Amino acid sequence: MKAFNQPANQTDLFTGFSVQANYNNSSNYAEYNNPVSRTTFLHAIATVIVESVLEKTRNSSAWSLLINESNMITHNKTCAIVSKHIANNIHELRYLGLIELKEIDAIDIIDNLNNFFLAKMLEPSKLLHFGSDGDSKMIEVQNSVSAKLKKLNPFMSNCYCIAHRLALAGKDSAKRCTIFS
Repeated sequence: MKAFNQPANQTDLFTGFSVQANYNNSSNYAEYNNPVSRTTFLHAIATVIVESVLEKTRNSSAWSLLINESNMITHNKTCAIVSKHIANNIHELRYLGLIELKEIDAIDIIDNLNNFFLAKMLEPSKLLHFGSDGDSKMIEVQNSVSAKLKKLNPFMSNCYCIAHRLALAGKDSAKRCTIFS
């Protein structure tokens, strides 16, 4: 039964979008069914959040970069970018973005990272630490992503991502354990 004998669908006079009233729930809220409006709203929220995270990273006196490259099941090559920085005396670990790669090699990764830094207005001179999965293209002494980033800031340190190392150790342990065989 509809509350107050109101029609189930109405047109919002301000936006012109169809509004579906949900009278079967205890909620007093209507639902907008316009996918364009929904997508625009989500994009607006995401833009505010992304800009807030980038602003905190930019305002930090130093930041760390954590990346992990992968081949997707669709054969797309991507690289996830995460920042660790200090904002208001609190350490923050934040996802910054995902870049698509043509190849998973140091040259392509560093070119895309440089473009990412420029697009997001991040200063490589403030980059003091680099973390990765430990693959040779990431941390090799010469011609790796780490070596190329050290050219931007020679004081930068680097290490393996501890979470990735833990996952690899678990995988190797499971291979040797008869329970998982």
